[in-house]
Amino acid sequence: MKSCYYIAIDESLPHIVGHCTLSQMVYGPFRAAYMGYGIDQDYEGQGIMYTLCQNVIQSAFGELGLHRIMANYMPKNHRSAALLERLGFTIEGRAQGYLHINGRWEDHILTALVNTED
Repeated sequence: MKSCYYIAIDESLPHIVGHCTLSQMVYGPFRAAYMGYGIDQDYEGQGIMYTLCQNVIQSAFGELGLHRIMANYMPKNHRSAALLERLGFTIEGRAQGYLHINGRWEDHILTALVNTED
């Protein structure tokens, strides 16, 4: 398994304001990875995460040769839902008790983006 990390930097400060990660990359017949991301709340709503994720997707489907990217979010996270929808991800289902976060097992919406050009 491999991982790639991409970051957004505010060059006026400079410090990292956001990240997008491709993890658990698997090749062979699957050619897929999970995408995770986050941004400093002071930079939300500025399009930074959308641009960063677009660049990651382009790298994943281009130079990394992936066919599928999966990204999951908690149902109450409307910003993540909107971001993934805008990026072209489609909902594939709901996983109950998917991740243990802050002492609780949280459900997640499962989404994926498939490279239709390979």
